[in-house]
Amino acid sequence: MIGSTWKKLACVGLIACAAVFSGCGNSSKVAVVDYQKIENESPKVKDIQKQITDKDTEIQNRLNQEAQSGLSDEEMQKKWKAFVRKIDIKTDDFSTVLKTIKTFLTEPFTAAVRDKEFTEKWSAADAGWM
Repeated sequence: MIGSTWKKLACVGLIACAAVFSGCGNSSKVAVVDYQKIENESPKVKDIQKQITDKDTEIQNRLNQEAQSGLSDEEMQKKWKAFVRKIDIKTDDFSTVLKTIKTFLTEPFTAAVRDKEFTEKWSAADAGWM
């Protein structure tokens, strides 16, 4: 008889604890998190976005300066050949490498500019996105 009383008390206690911890009867404890709002208002996110924008501007400026320095294709070919000799590996010619880089960067860059998710995987064997 004493054992069944303890079992009943234990069951009632468990039910009471579950009700308390789940917020039963208190709707103010239910919350919806708006991640988009948090992302737009977060100082950290804004700081990171500013850093990315600043870095992008810096890279664009550097690329423009290098483009204005007037290195011809011939000079770039020479630099590429010197680089390949220095790293001592067999590689494609400079124009093929540039074409591969363009292929590699075009789709993810376009997705980023259009603010779309990019989840494709690069296949080195096929030199393309899959």
